[in-house]
Formats: sequence, structure tokens, C-alpha cells
Amino acid sequence: MASSIMVLIHQTPGCCSKMAFMMRTCLCSSVCVLPFSTRKHSTFVQAGVVSSLPPLGSVRRTPVNRPFSERAGVRKMSSALEEHTRMIFDAGLRSVEPSSLVKNSLTLSDDRTELSVDGRTYSLAGNVYVVGFGKAVLGMSTAVDHLLRDHIVDGVVSVPRGIQDDFSRNGKTDLLLPSDSKIKVIEGAKNNLPDEDAARAANEISNIARNIGKNDILLVLISGGGSALLPCPIAPITLEEKCHVTKVIASKGATINELNTVRKQLSALKGGKLAQISYPAKVVSLILSDIVGDPLDLIASGPTVTDKSTKQDCIDIIHRYSAWREMPVSVKDYLHHSQLGVFEEEQPPFLAPPKSDPVFPSGENVDIDVYTDNVLLGTNVRALNAAFEQAAVLGYIPCILSSRVTGEARIVGEKYVDLVGKIVQAASDLHLGDKNVLEVGAEIQDWEEADIAGLRDAVIRCLQTKSNLCILAGGEPTVTLRGKEGIGGRNQELVLSAALEMHKNNLLRQSVRNGAVDISVLAAGTDGQDGPNPAAGAMATPRTVTLAEDVVKINPTEYLERNDSYSFFRDLGEGHVVTGLTGTNVMDIHVVMVSFDFSAKYQSNL
Repeated sequence: MASSIMVLIHQTPGCCSKMAFMMRTCLCSSVCVLPFSTRKHSTFVQAGVVSSLPPLGSVRRTPVNRPFSERAGVRKMSSALEEHTRMIFDAGLRSVEPSSLVKNSLTLSDDRTELSVDGRTYSLAGNVYVVGFGKAVLGMSTAVDHLLRDHIVDGVVSVPRGIQDDFSRNGKTDLLLPSDSKIKVIEGAKNNLPDEDAARAANEISNIARNIGKNDILLVLISGGGSALLPCPIAPITLEEKCHVTKVIASKGATINELNTVRKQLSALKGGKLAQISYPAKVVSLILSDIVGDPLDLIASGPTVTDKSTKQDCIDIIHRYSAWREMPVSVKDYLHHSQLGVFEEEQPPFLAPPKSDPVFPSGENVDIDVYTDNVLLGTNVRALNAAFEQAAVLGYIPCILSSRVTGEARIVGEKYVDLVGKIVQAASDLHLGDKNVLEVGAEIQDWEEADIAGLRDAVIRCLQTKSNLCILAGGEPTVTLRGKEGIGGRNQELVLSAALEMHKNNLLRQSVRNGAVDISVLAAGTDGQDGPNPAAGAMATPRTVTLAEDVVKINPTEYLERNDSYSFFRDLGEGHVVTGLTGTNVMDIHVVMVSFDFSAKYQSNL
């Protein structure tokens, strides 16, 4: 898990009393330190290099009647704090740009007759078929089209509705397929919900896979969002019924792993079935992971990976969330009768072997791993490493806390702030002489799946060198719906929860009020979508709640309780992180930045 760290050290007379330092905790897995001569400067100097800060970008700051700094004594976020938070987040995004990842993974021979992928070589002779589904596959297919155009026979990619127009508006035309491409683009699954257009795309993909031969290559492009963009429910279950199943258990807090396990069992293409119907053609899958731990069988519900889950697993998940009574009759009958062996004995059409022809004899049990190559191209770890490097360039001490952040989003936000508070208190003890530097690390308590040892080392380095800290983390928390009409997403809910927790923490609130500390918490999805709304995520400071309650006159707690985080930041007039559709998807990046002014009188705060 990721967390943030604040370190307060009293500066005695004669100790660089005019130097202000900004420490940032970025939840992405790296830590960096950046000294500023003053908060007013728009440039920073590090290792003899002067670098200008870029434009604010897509962090929206809408004034409410008066300039922020003039409202009710609420001090404006440090512009440098915001800028560097976004710079680090954006660096992570750039590293998982899909077309570049594809270009780097495919190699053509000089005579363009052989394709090398992941150590395997395939003969090219006008025998390539391209299919894809997911939020990143448009850019991936563009790279494939550029490289293999002479050998592509046919293709279909299923992408989010509106993505082509979005790319055109935002100057991302290099990610669009040319008009004469043989790869057809079908848009669907608005707001990441399966629909008839996505089902039509799935049907066309299925038709291509069923009609290719043993000398052909099926190049499958897969990324996050692929489950919604490849809906093909197994008969007699309808698309509407399958959507109802996933909606119900998702609203009760089911994880992405659980959701995709259910999807696999109710699908005619997921769970390795796309690879099965492609036999005996060679299948090459290029994959961007949007799931913690990068399990290939769960990314987009694993259409080209052997499925080891069972229908009983599906039943157990539904019961785990007390949702069996809410399941459609067709789903209950299918799962129940399959378990009893009724369907297997009757052999209805929708359970027949994928192909019944001379090359795929009925009943033959083919191991898809023999003719399928699944290649993992982009991951959350890759994005965090790039963010780590950017943080280091900016002068921070980098530390990657975790790429496996899961759990309830609002709890994750609280835990980040809790860690910040513990580090501040530990630094206070150090200042008072109650502890030495090495003992401070003991204040950072264990957090499952987190690199606590690395975090402690980073904190110690910061205390020893009076440097600033940046903690980075990634993953995909979940939201349990409590309100029926709220608009939001896991990242915005995480940040709103963190804002409330910062406001409740007397130590942090007093430190910020006295100008000794500043904090910024950012959480955003790498796909540019955080639920059914235009935001990718949000950013907040310890002053966010004060601004909401004292100036804008809204109650943040009420918004959180009804899962209405998008509406909160909209009504607040600032804080949304808006990127538009990014064309990639490797889960979320969390960035918690903390800056310190060592010239302040910390003893009055602590």
C-alpha cells in the first residue's frame, strides 16, 4: 500500500534559516528531494541546473468569487507543489504510452518476412489478422498497422465510445488509424459499461477468429477495459442479464479479480475461449495490465489464457456478497445445472466445442498454451518506475511504497494521512531529543503489501539530510456504494477521504496553518476515467475541507457518504484532475506530496 510522510525538523539559528524545502510524498514507489530558495520562485535549482515549471496542465482551479488566496484566510496551494505532483504523475503516464510499447516489442526482419515477438519468430506472408479490445488498443493497433500493414488481411478493434473524437480534439492524431487501414474500429461501452455496439464488435472478432487457418497469425491486442468491450454472454444468458450480474456484485464491493472470474464463467470468449476458437492458427497477444499483480488470466478476463477458475468459484463469489437472490434465473440455471452435469450431458449448442471441423475434431481437448504467446508489455510498476525517475530529476528522495494498493478507497485515503501523521509525530520526538534518527523509522507501522523497510530507509535519509520526501504507489482500490444518486470514482473518493482525514488531524492542520508544512494528495486513473464522469481523479490539500465548509458552504462528509466525490470537487470549484481519455490503462497512480519550510517554528506546532 502507499502512504505519505511528513517530516518536521526545527531549524536553530545559524542553520540555513531562510531556506525553504518542499517535501512530497508521491504514492508511486519513489522518493525525491527538491530544495527551493523560496516558495515564490517559479524555478528551482538542483545540481546547478535551473528548470522552469511547466503550465499547470489539467488540474482545474476554478475561482469562487475571489482569488483563492483572499478567501476567508484560506491559503492557496503552493503552485510548485501542484506542478511537481502533476509532473510526476504525467511522467508515469508517458511511460506506458501504448504505441511506443508495441513498437518496442515487435521486430521485423530486414526482408519483412519474419516477425519476432518475445523470443519467438513467426513467418509473414499476408497472413496477419488483428483483433483488440480495451482502452489502450487504438494506439496499439495504430502501431501494428504501421509496422505490419503489408501483411494484414483483416482486423477489428473494440474501443471506448468517443475515443477517436477525443484524440482528435486533444492533438493525439498519431494514435488514430489511417482511413485506408484494414483494421476496423468499433466504439462502444460508454462509461465502461457493455452495450450492443461492444457486443457487435465481439461478434465480429469471434467471426474472424473462427475463420482463420493453421498458417495464419491472430494478433490480439488487450488492455484494461477489455472486459466491457468484449461482451459475449454464453447462451441463454442475455447481455442485459450479464451486465446486471456484474453491476450487483460490483456495487457490493467485489474486487476486479472477482468480477473477472464471474465474467469468464458467463462468457463465450473470455477465459481462454477466444484462443480456443482460433485453433489451429497461431495466437500472439500483446497485453497492458490493469490488475494488481498482472495475472494474465484476469486482464480483460483472459480471453487468450487458460482459465483455471470454475463455475463453483463463480457461485461462491456471488454468495460471498449475498447476491444470489438478485441473480437472473438464466444465470442461476446455467451455473446450477452446469455444476450438476446436466448441460454437459445434454450438450446444448452454446456448450459445444468451439470448432467442429477436420482441424478441430469435436471433443478434442487442445492446450491453448501450445499455440498462444501472451506478452505483457505495460504495467503499473513500469509507470511507477518512470514517476520515480521524474521525482529524482526534480530532486526528491524517491521511494516506491507499493504497486498493489487495494481495499476500500476511502480507507486507503485515511491510511495515507495516518502515515503522514505518524511521521510528523516521530519527527517531533526527534526534535525534542526523545528519539534518534534510527528510532524514528519504527513509527512507520507495517502495511500489507507495502515496502515498509524501503519507506523507513527513505524517511531516515530525509531526516539525516534534511531533504524532502516523495512516496509513490499504485494499484486499484474499490468503492462500496452507499448512495444511489452520487457521481464519483475510486480516485476522487480516496482523495476526498484523505482531505477529511487531514482536516481532522490537529497536528497536520496546525502545521499547515503556521506555514511549516504543505501537503498535496493526488490519485488518478491512467486511463483518464474515474467512473462515469469527465475526471481522471482529484487533488486535495489540508485546506480543501476548510475551503468547502467556510467559503463554499458545502459539507464534504455528506458528499463522501453518498459516494458523490465528483460532485464535491465540481461544487468546490477546484481539485479535479482532467486528462481526457489517455489511450492507456495500467490502473491508478497515487501521489502524496509534502513540503516543509524549515525556517518555521515547528516547536509551536508539535
